[in-house]
Amino acid sequence: MCGAALALNTLIAVSIWRCDSTAAKRIGQDPAAASGRLLTTITDLAGFFLVLSLAGAMMRHLT
Repeated sequence: MCGAALALNTLIAVSIWRCDSTAAKRIGQDPAAASGRLLTTITDLAGFFLVLSLAGAMMRHLT
């Protein structure tokens, strides 16, 4: 369960980072400096909800 959440969270983070860094390059900003806060916030939220969603799905099968 946690492994699946981690894998999905990593895919989300890489996708967001790629889109954000491409947009930052187009407007002339440093991609590494521009994506830090946004990427961290979205990755944390996605990880939290992925773990809870997968745990909820597993609870249905245990009862």
